[in-house]
Amino acid sequence: MRKILLIPIAIVFAFTACITENTKPSTDENQATKDSLLRAKSQEVVEEEFKDFVDFELLKEITITKETKEINLDSIVFKSNWNEKYAYSSNLERYIGGINELKIYKGKDLVQTIDSIKDEDALGEINIRFADFNFDGYLDFTLPLGYCGKSCYFKYFLYSPLDKKYINVIDWDKIRIQSVNRQKKLIRTVMEGTCCEGEFYIMQTEGLKLLEIKKIEIK
Repeated sequence: MRKILLIPIAIVFAFTACITENTKPSTDENQATKDSLLRAKSQEVVEEEFKDFVDFELLKEITITKETKEINLDSIVFKSNWNEKYAYSSNLERYIGGINELKIYKGKDLVQTIDSIKDEDALGEINIRFADFNFDGYLDFTLPLGYCGKSCYFKYFLYSPLDKKYINVIDWDKIRIQSVNRQKKLIRTVMEGTCCEGEFYIMQTEGLKLLEIKKIEIK
């Protein structure tokens, strides 16, 4: 009778051991959980550091097409000369448009002329974004920088009160702005990388200059 009972008990122990082994987290799963918690903690620390930053907002965004003749904004006038056959695209096998000249006036005075603005996305339009990007009280603007795709970069034209015109400062073309601290003239750039890992920068404006203050990595 004892021998008969031992068989079912042995089976129960074997079955229990099998379940325990199958439900035990693997080393990889444990490490993944730890990494996830570390990333979350790192993100919390970062967000606490930038609690005084606010999302960056444009003053205005205007789309120029072949129908656009003039844009008036804060006593500044932009006049565009659109060319339907600005350039031939071998990829599209057709002509694409662009702006031959963008003339900028302050009142009746011509401030400057920007030549050759190509419609890189071949959509028949070019967007101009307006804001005080460097926090000096003057209106600035951006133009598209190359093909937009998933991540849009821009040419920044900052107003120089010394030169009394807009200057495209190349260092600015490398950044995308996420949030700002206007009082301290600080910019937090958009993170480059994946959804969970990457890097971004804290930049400070000094007139037309853009100074790198800190590089922050999220791992």
